[in-house]
Amino acid sequence: MSDNKDDSGTNYDDMWGEAMGEAKANAAEAQPSIDAFPQLDTDEPSLALSGRTYRTIGAVPVKLTVELGTATLTLKRLTELTQGSVIDLDTIVGESMRIMINGHFFAKGEIVTNDGRFAIRMTEIIEHAERLSQHLLPA
Repeated sequence: MSDNKDDSGTNYDDMWGEAMGEAKANAAEAQPSIDAFPQLDTDEPSLALSGRTYRTIGAVPVKLTVELGTATLTLKRLTELTQGSVIDLDTIVGESMRIMINGHFFAKGEIVTNDGRFAIRMTEIIEHAERLSQHLLPA
């Protein structure tokens, strides 16, 4: 390495080396030891939602949608649709509807009425592991 000196004789290579050494030393001191963090015990009952935590996250809105069925159309067919057109869906009458939470498959249910309004009765809640294995929910 060549000496990087100015007219006053200051060696910038030495200054740079010293600054880098100090930065590495400071970074090493700033890094917390892995032992500084307690081990997470997933069987510990305190991991259950406390009343305060539940009240906090319990107020977060989620969007529940019920998927009646789907259909695939060509653009030509789509442009030919008019008022009164009928589109066949892939769901068979009496088949369970897919219940989605924030766009992710969560459960199955059946359409019912409640006080003159449509409603959904949950018939099966899909386990998280099953949603992952079927690629229905991101990991």
